[in-house]
Amino acid sequence: MVKITPPPILLNRVGFEQIVEYQKSGNWQKAGEVLAQAARVLKNSGADAIVLATNKMHKVAPQIIETTTIPFLNIIDASNQAILQRKLHKIGLLIQQTDCKLPFFDTALLHIQAAADFLFSGE
Repeated sequence: MVKITPPPILLNRVGFEQIVEYQKSGNWQKAGEVLAQAARVLKNSGADAIVLATNKMHKVAPQIIETTTIPFLNIIDASNQAILQRKLHKIGLLIQQTDCKLPFFDTALLHIQAAADFLFSGE
């Protein structure tokens, strides 16, 4: 039996209330700055990669990517790759409808939409 040892995880919890206020006011630039700073803290703490654990805030992923030299692991890219590799045709997404309408989300799914149908939570 192979022993699997998960790697250590560094977590930087950002004040969600602050981010929500930036979202509501449309100040995505400031929200991106806050998350980019959090990514720099993780990098300086020894992180080998960054994962953003929220769909909506992927809107500011370019800001995060620009400010750090470590890889940004994007859940959309990883999902696309798995869907294509496994030749899956019907995909269920647990996502808020408002997040589905964000431009980055549609763009990210464009190249696999011809190969798969998507079912959204609540449908």
